[in-house]
Amino acid sequence: MTLKKLPLALALAGFISSPFAIADVGYGLSLSYVYGSGGGWAVGPKLFSDDKDDKFVGSLGVDYMLNQGTWRPNVGIGYQKDNLFGNANVGYNYPSNNLNFGIGVGITNTDENNPAPALPRPSEGEPSPDLPPLDPVGGQERP
Repeated sequence: MTLKKLPLALALAGFISSPFAIADVGYGLSLSYVYGSGGGWAVGPKLFSDDKDDKFVGSLGVDYMLNQGTWRPNVGIGYQKDNLFGNANVGYNYPSNNLNFGIGVGITNTDENNPAPALPRPSEGEPSPDLPPLDPVGGQERP
């Protein structure tokens, strides 16, 4: 392996192993526009630091540059809401050998974190249906 391909290999290794190292990782598919030398439209997978809805997250991704047919590893920040995301990222473009900036939108797997319904509480003076009735004087079960 040449030294030029080492950063790409490390980025791919991190991308592949991240879901196993981080709990509740989010993932998505992005359509991005990359600015600068060798820029243009790109598509690719993204991993997010969390899968919670309505939250800012860190991102790690690999974009396929449609106009060049090359891969662009990138890191950035994003915001997730209702299974959609927007992000801004910085990546390394191999053909032009420089860093460039991209913005993207896409779909993701946010966890809306719906709470479980609350159990109804018994009225005051009513015994709980889960517990045996107690003797009010001694605190013992009634026969």
